[in-house]
Amino acid sequence: MTKTIRTYTMIKEFILENRIRPGERIYIEDLSKKLNISTTPLREALNRLVQEGFVNHNSHRGYVLQVITTAQVEKLYGFCEALETYAIEQAVSNVTPSDLADLQKNLLRYKKIIEESYSRERFLINNEFHLKIAKLSGNELIADNLARTFEKLVWKWKLENIVHGRGPAAYDEHMAIYSSLETRDAQSAVTSIRNHIINTKTNVLKMLKMREELFERG
Repeated sequence: MTKTIRTYTMIKEFILENRIRPGERIYIEDLSKKLNISTTPLREALNRLVQEGFVNHNSHRGYVLQVITTAQVEKLYGFCEALETYAIEQAVSNVTPSDLADLQKNLLRYKKIIEESYSRERFLINNEFHLKIAKLSGNELIADNLARTFEKLVWKWKLENIVHGRGPAAYDEHMAIYSSLETRDAQSAVTSIRNHIINTKTNVLKMLKMREELFERG
């Protein structure tokens, strides 16, 4: 693994841990000291993040972690819907008893953790459920692109401020998706996962618009 890739991975962890926040300027020298790495691979890693759309760069402010907009949320969840509805339709034919057992374990972990305050672990358990189904499609490109889309959603906005209160509803929606897979009902599976994605997007947009209104009022 090259220094640039290692640095890129370390910056991702900083962002996921909210040690770099949306809209915050990234100071090269300060980050170099925190990561204990020279500025050359650091700049290369940041430029990669610029190309991937996570970080902005201009001559006046330098590098700044992007803040997600309502338009971006619409596009990202639209992309998720296209990928996941196709994936689950294929997954219905491919799912095995072992796969169903894995999903059951995930659901048990999810049910337990929604009783607590929102955390990165809850986000990861949720992603694990969706990515498991994506992989069951038999198309690794779907799972890879879905994972990157999830990263964009969590990087650009603190999700604990967005999805507060949706835990029980999201769990019920996951259960409906699981039941459709268990009965191998492709139509129900597609409907269930589409409704889940739309409900999540609606909640995210609601919270994001509230945030933008508060920002506008200062």
